[in-house]
Amino acid sequence: MNIEQIAALYIAEKRRTRRANTCDGYESALRRHVLPRLGSMRVEDVEPADIQDWIDGFDLPGAAEKAWKTLRQVIRWAIRKLGVRSWDPTAAGV
Repeated sequence: MNIEQIAALYIAEKRRTRRANTCDGYESALRRHVLPRLGSMRVEDVEPADIQDWIDGFDLPGAAEKAWKTLRQVIRWAIRKLGVRSWDPTAAGV
């Protein structure tokens, strides 16, 4: 599965347990920042260098942090819920 597919499952689950405006924020970060650059990648293929290159391309540190945190949530959820990989590329100190 690619990140876009996993993100859709993640958002659907979170809509059942989180406030609507919280999920809207997740979706915004995904749509604006995560999916255009990483959405077509399979989670198993994402490397820490891919994430660092992506983060380095942001002009605003606040946007980078929000996007990274959202990506990290999606990947960690996929590891826990879907068993997509055995290690977390967002834990590499990006």
